[in-house]
Amino acid sequence: MKDDYTISDKHVPLRVAAFVLAFIVAVGAITVGVTNIGRKQAGYNTVEPAADDSAPLYAAGTALQYRFSGSRSQIKESYNALQRDHSAALARAYKLLDAENLYAGLPNLAALNRSGGAETEVPEELYAILLDALARTREGKGYNMFAGALYAAWTDILILSDPEGFDPVNDPDQRERLARLAAATADLDNFTLEVVSPERHSLRFTVSAAYMALLEELEIDAPVLELNLLHDAYELSLVRDALEAKGWTEGYLESDSGLTLLLSGQEELQVRIYGLRQGTPTPAASAPVSRGAAVSRFRAFALAEDEVCFYTLTDDAGGTVFRHPYLTAAGEYPGVASSSLAVSGDGSAVEAVWANIRLWSCRDEGEIRALERTEPAAVGWTLPEGGQEIYINPAGEGKILPAEEYGWIAGR
Repeated sequence: MKDDYTISDKHVPLRVAAFVLAFIVAVGAITVGVTNIGRKQAGYNTVEPAADDSAPLYAAGTALQYRFSGSRSQIKESYNALQRDHSAALARAYKLLDAENLYAGLPNLAALNRSGGAETEVPEELYAILLDALARTREGKGYNMFAGALYAAWTDILILSDPEGFDPVNDPDQRERLARLAAATADLDNFTLEVVSPERHSLRFTVSAAYMALLEELEIDAPVLELNLLHDAYELSLVRDALEAKGWTEGYLESDSGLTLLLSGQEELQVRIYGLRQGTPTPAASAPVSRGAAVSRFRAFALAEDEVCFYTLTDDAGGTVFRHPYLTAAGEYPGVASSSLAVSGDGSAVEAVWANIRLWSCRDEGEIRALERTEPAAVGWTLPEGGQEIYINPAGEGKILPAEEYGWIAGR
């Protein structure tokens, strides 16, 4: 089973392509539909980024689908020009947000992580992103930009071929280890991100000695400052802005974490989410979006047997526990939602993912019901034991459509 898209009938139909989840911090799933790129025919093509020896994996987990028209030679010329522009934009965004690796002449997240509390000047784009992430961190609604070590510890479990034995449900030592790390990470007094000079985009990042000692004790070697669940939203937003500035508008960007970001000239696209019907994933709802829209999808279950970072196990009470990359910044799996789709009203990728983060941080259905009344984004979600009902908030009415052909109806 795959998440998929449908272009309106005016366009060349998309072909659904299989995917492999490549989750480093926070990963979900996408699928892409394209015409044969080797032939460079009119219609939608996947734009393959050029190789970059300084960052071999910079294109992993993202994709650009673009609509080309004209003669074959015109399409080839346009494709080559877009490939250059897309490669440059994606490589720069990737390197700016890389929390582990340094790049010559480009101060980035890794530079801040390794600064040892020294003043660090960063590019304007990164400066704006960090201040935005800091504000969301301080809201305490499921996101924490200082939780890099916590997400790394959980990812070490999620990517195992047999993770159940190391899961905190079954491993008391792991449970204590993760609990200590989560508690220390939730204490924001352990971290400081200080603006030194707004004019120079200068910041100072510090981590308490106690927190660093804990990481050493737990043998966790991972960057502390890391954008985790919002990483792809920030990255694709940078890429979109760069493409639009060059005049590229007829296409859409995707990430393996479930984010779809339309360029301003992209016409209608149907973005679909899945839900569980008697334990089997089926299409549950779709959202018709166009021209600059941003859509985020989270899910708690795998769509294929070999999909990494997803598994289930049974707890002491006999209940099913779903493990996936979308855990809260507190290192918790409330398990209320099974899948969800959020559409940003203003086309902001960050706001779309932010809506899903807040939704998945709810501890019970009552909290979700309270959230839906004030949520500005159009949001739809399914429940693990909710039958075939897709719940849609007031902002999503008429914008998120139940997959009635598969037996799904709007919940109440």
